[in-house]
Amino acid sequence: MIHQKNSPVLSSLGIEEYCRVFNVYRSLLLQDTQSVSLAKLLVRLAFGIGMSLHGLAKLGAATSWMGPDSPIPPVLQLAAALAEFAGGIGFALGLLSPIASIAIVLVMIGALGLVHLPSGDPYVSPTGGASSELATLYLTVGVLGFISGPGKYSLDYLLLQLKGANRQPLSNS
Repeated sequence: MIHQKNSPVLSSLGIEEYCRVFNVYRSLLLQDTQSVSLAKLLVRLAFGIGMSLHGLAKLGAATSWMGPDSPIPPVLQLAAALAEFAGGIGFALGLLSPIASIAIVLVMIGALGLVHLPSGDPYVSPTGGASSELATLYLTVGVLGFISGPGKYSLDYLLLQLKGANRQPLSNS
């Protein structure tokens, strides 16, 4: 176990600040059982890869992927595409998990509130057309990931272990 209090290397990477801001994840990460962490890993990989691929597909036309008649400004279309891509990668890796989860949740709230609900899309379309199902599922898993944390098989857990999170409260002192 590597533990150097106030390490200049850890400080330069921003790890100390990250650990201090998201101290609540310490207790979640350190209490996970092996089987729960394995389940979280599988969900994170499936969800995160799917989300990042959704974002990647949009990055080809990052400011216009919603079409020329979209009321959504190009800068918000770009932000959504980046949040899906980067948030999906972070979620899959269990890296900056709270930030990745929040980014995904906000984009899915936007998708539901600005697109699916105003269009009257059903939860599941019987004809395979537009529906709110996928956005709702992504929103729900994003909330679950935020609340439960990424588990022991994550880069966040590794960063906390490097900081010595199991031996002392996470702080700068």
